Amino acid sequence: MEAALATLASLTEASYSEEVGKLVVAAQKKLAEDETGIEFQSVRITGLKDGIAALDCNAPDIAKKLSHQIKSRFGDVLSKSSFLVRALKILDIRVWPETKDDLCEFGKAEMTSILQHFAEILCQKVDCVEVMGEWLQLKIYISSNMLHLPAE
Repeated sequence: MEAALATLASLTEASYSEEVGKLVVAAQKKLAEDETGIEFQSVRITGLKDGIAALDCNAPDIAKKLSHQIKSRFGDVLSKSSFLVRALKILDIRVWPETKDDLCEFGKAEMTSILQHFAEILCQKVDCVEVMGEWLQLKIYISSNMLHLPAE
């Protein structure tokens, strides 16, 4: 999760434009390879050359708008100083303490912060008191049964 957020945060308008450009090239290549045309669920797709050309012309604008929307919607989460990103590090089992006593205390403050952050969304559907008990059960189960698995 943290890696996905870091990747998303590092992408720039130029990165998005480059990816849209790759999409255009791949679509042009597929269209050139298939002389009979492209079908989707037995329906022949027409006007693809025009659509691909329009996408190619508008790629910088699409990339700019995409970048703006991602930053406006996820900017607080994507920030390296985001408490949410820091709090989610408790899900990385590589940093979990080895002793049962330390493990029982591990992540309580972070889980409380996460629950407080999402309280408005969770309040009608989730018993936040039970979440802390389930968090403890999860840590004990994973430490007892799954630490032999790679943490990726």
